Amino acid sequence: MIKPSSLSFISAFVHNIHLPCLLDTGATHSFIHTSIVRRLRNVSITNIKQRFTLADGNTNVNIIGIVHLNLRIGQITTPISDFISKSLSHLCILGQYWLNKYSVDICQSTQQVIIHTAELSVTIPMDHRINQHHFPLKSTIAIIIPPQHERIIELQSPISSSPQVIFRPNRVLQSHNLVAIPNALISIDKYRTYTTVVNPTNRVCRIPINTMIGTFTIPPPK
Repeated sequence: MIKPSSLSFISAFVHNIHLPCLLDTGATHSFIHTSIVRRLRNVSITNIKQRFTLADGNTNVNIIGIVHLNLRIGQITTPISDFISKSLSHLCILGQYWLNKYSVDICQSTQQVIIHTAELSVTIPMDHRINQHHFPLKSTIAIIIPPQHERIIELQSPISSSPQVIFRPNRVLQSHNLVAIPNALISIDKYRTYTTVVNPTNRVCRIPINTMIGTFTIPPPK
């Protein structure tokens, strides 16, 4: 049973490459970044060209193939088929299909993850370095802000949901466009969140679609 939770990471070995893996209960499939696949040897890869639409109905992930891997976590090794993409925010994302297949319990109260197979179960601690992972937030539409105005804008997240993340604005964007964007604690739902952009100048501010407005990190467990 997958329990609703904030974002969780575990340490795993993918063909002897040590990776922090994101457990994303909002993602149906599992994904791996092309940079990791290039380091793998003697793996089976099926080349495909496909585009996935995420649960928000708008966000697309371009897939270039499927790789068949062995994922080792503690004493358990499980086969897994990952979709390969270069547009991921994280190196390895484990989605619902894998989580359900191995009846993964994500226990926030104990900061542990329990994985079950037919032969045994293994309990491992979560990776507590989650606050080191930075995720981009991008504008979903082109933004026009009149002089001396502010706008609440919608942002696209690479992660499906989280009750609280720490948002930090893109300082280069602020300097170039002369806008103010506050640091904030925000929540993410269905790959979407919001922030305020203030235009204090006497000219119109234009921000193109898919501009990185800032990044977020996950607060460490208390």
